[in-house]
Amino acid sequence: MHNLKYYFQLQDIMMRSGRLVMNYFKADYAIFEKAKYSIVTAVDVENEAFLKKELALIMPQAGFCAEESGYDHNDSEWVWVIDPLDGTKNFVKGIPHFCIMVALTYKNETMVSAIYVPVLQEFYYAEKNHGAFCNGKVIEFKNRSIKGGFAFVDCSLDQVRDIRLKLKEKEIQISRRYFGSAGIDAIYVATGSIDLIVFQDIAWWDVAAGMLLIQESGGLVCDYRKSEEKIGYGALKAGNKLFF
Repeated sequence: MHNLKYYFQLQDIMMRSGRLVMNYFKADYAIFEKAKYSIVTAVDVENEAFLKKELALIMPQAGFCAEESGYDHNDSEWVWVIDPLDGTKNFVKGIPHFCIMVALTYKNETMVSAIYVPVLQEFYYAEKNHGAFCNGKVIEFKNRSIKGGFAFVDCSLDQVRDIRLKLKEKEIQISRRYFGSAGIDAIYVATGSIDLIVFQDIAWWDVAAGMLLIQESGGLVCDYRKSEEKIGYGALKAGNKLFF
């Protein structure tokens, strides 16, 4: 573990961040509507401020791309990408299915990722070319040879139908699932519980950390394409290599 550059620093920050979030879980806090069908809570805002303050101590020259406060790159090639509470709607409804995500990128490529699931006290960490870990144990992606699988598909019904038809040609049937947290979806892909994820029009802070976790566990990130119309958003396909 000692050859991992930021493991222990990020583990400490993410665990403290998790305690901050859990202090509010199923408690009272302010909730705001920030866009159509999108909400933000006082917890998101407070935790993001905490993360930015702590991460700046690790790398003062790095900029930020954060869900609630936006872009503050300072023309730096190094950028911390932050989602302070991924699965906000689950959190608000008292559903214990949410996480905290941080990624360190260099020229828009993720070099380090950290995802913390505070309810389970699970700390996921990945570093480019150094593997993926959960609470210090190596994650090894499992390519299961199966006839059926789980898929998280966040796209149009026509695209879902096309995916099902293509997989049917390989004699693979899929069941669709929706969990409400892109970070936890990525964890499930990395650990082999979900076989395929397809996201359309998803924010960079929702996938930057998860992509590296999947890659470093031995999984496959098939394709990530940035949107030409919406800055900071894109489309992602990732999962079990047998499904591509």
